[in-house]
Amino acid sequence: MRRVLFLVLAVMMSANAFAHDLPHDHTHEYRHTSDEDSDVSTLNGELVKVGEQNQYRYSYKKFNISTNPVGIIIGSYGISASYSLGANIAVKVDLNYLDYLQDDYVGLEYGITAPIYFTKVYTGYFIEPGFNIQSVKIDNESNTVYGPIVYLGKHWMWDSGLNIAAALGVGRNFGAEIAGDDNDDVNKLFGSAYLRFGYAF
Repeated sequence: MRRVLFLVLAVMMSANAFAHDLPHDHTHEYRHTSDEDSDVSTLNGELVKVGEQNQYRYSYKKFNISTNPVGIIIGSYGISASYSLGANIAVKVDLNYLDYLQDDYVGLEYGITAPIYFTKVYTGYFIEPGFNIQSVKIDNESNTVYGPIVYLGKHWMWDSGLNIAAALGVGRNFGAEIAGDDNDDVNKLFGSAYLRFGYAF
């Protein structure tokens, strides 16, 4: 009886040792690792910050719609639409309704610009030359001014298509002088700025 028990024990120990020597099945572990990796932002096996994979791709969005929420606070209600003509240039059209809170200044503003990006459209630094027209009424007198404008700014884009653009610019008005106390300043250089929140697709 003891010999039988000893023989059974020896066989079990040998089988266990043999099982350890067999190639291990990593299927379950691999799937577990794969599930974890699906929640990690990578590009070609390298870690990339969430939402920033687009910064490493040559591809880009074609359209971008944006608005300036800061302008709404001061009485400028507008929307901008952009279309990329190539990897580094776009054309943008602006339409704004002006109704400044502290002045009797009401009217429409139209603009067309061509932002030129140093990296790719809607990403990084850009210079934005364009042309601006204002058809406004101040103190019940209607006038139209127009002239060139140029901005220098930076654009931030995320993988979701959401983006932010901030720029400072300078322009000059030509055309009719606007009535009021500041007539002498209308046709001179003026500063401009914007902070736009948009969605690209």
